[in-house]
Amino acid sequence: MADLRRFHFVFVGGLVVMAVLAGCGQRQSPIPSSREIALRTVASTTAPHARLTLGINTGDDPGLNLTFRVARGPAEHFLFDTGSAGLWVAYNAMGKGYTRTPYTMTNTYSSGIVYEGTVVYAPVDFGNGLVTGPVPLVRVVRASCTAAISDCPAAVNARNCPGISPSAPHAGVLCIEQGRKLDGTMGADLDVTRVPAKPKPAKLELYNVLFAIKHSWASRFIVAQTDLEIGPRSTSGFSLVKMKHKSAPVPLPNGAMAWKRDVKLCYSIGARVSHYCVDSLFDTGAKDINFQTTASIPANTRRCNAALALRGQTFRLRTKSGKVLASFTTGYLANYNMVRLATPKPNSAPEINTGLTFYNRDAVLFDARSGHLGLRPLSSPGKIGRKGC
Repeated sequence: MADLRRFHFVFVGGLVVMAVLAGCGQRQSPIPSSREIALRTVASTTAPHARLTLGINTGDDPGLNLTFRVARGPAEHFLFDTGSAGLWVAYNAMGKGYTRTPYTMTNTYSSGIVYEGTVVYAPVDFGNGLVTGPVPLVRVVRASCTAAISDCPAAVNARNCPGISPSAPHAGVLCIEQGRKLDGTMGADLDVTRVPAKPKPAKLELYNVLFAIKHSWASRFIVAQTDLEIGPRSTSGFSLVKMKHKSAPVPLPNGAMAWKRDVKLCYSIGARVSHYCVDSLFDTGAKDINFQTTASIPANTRRCNAALALRGQTFRLRTKSGKVLASFTTGYLANYNMVRLATPKPNSAPEINTGLTFYNRDAVLFDARSGHLGLRPLSSPGKIGRKGC
């Protein structure tokens, strides 16, 4: 028997409400699939609140993605990356509703991918009424690899993207799309990035496009595995860590402020590393806990092209005051409890990308109004993008 329900979305005091109506003998709209964006509300509250469905990546890039439209184009999947800033959209994943600028930008990712493109102004539509005004983003026209990682996912070859000719226009971009099954990267970092001046000083900036939603409640969000919860109603159950404020060139549309991307947290690993405090980035774009540091951490022989912390080490994460935020035993399961060791990047201070390990274990709160990052343990660990060695 056919399911004859219809889903409707309406605004009530700035809130999107979903109602389910029964019908009979009429043409029915299809029920939205789990892959489609769905704004939902919690019936017990009238506080502004919305959720977007997070998809699990199916290509060769472990992680999470959001589906939305850029410049009135088709709905596409974009990597949801809390470790990078700004929205970088593949040239062919946009509609025609954008305005060009004379400015260009380049961004290099730890995977070795280099994105190059033109800054444009375009609206971003998350579906069912959650939409931005024209915001600065990058229309990516070229993708390549750094010299240090020459075989990154943008390298056009039979392994990365069979069937794409290296001489094809935008070959690197097409190669990434084929392997990742994604059409760009939505940076959800809280640190505003200036657009460089070309050919004259610019007053443009790139930022998390959620902050371009013109509702003050959209300046806070929680990443909770299958949902991006926008406008959380309560911080109950979260252990909060204060972030450092940074100045933004201009006020962000929904009142969010810019904050330093890292928070200072302290780590203990086994018996040899105790209360090692370092800047830590909660990064959905990193697949494991990546220590970019000179700390003497006990490691086994190299595996998966990296030195890994010894299996079976007690791992604890604390605030500087000593409050325990996380505790588990290290292993070799990517995205779950693997600790990867690397030297700091040139001219950079040591830092730690926590990666999907913590998103598998905690709901992570980003509050760009009061400036807090928070962790709330999940009832049971998840398994987001569990790939690798």
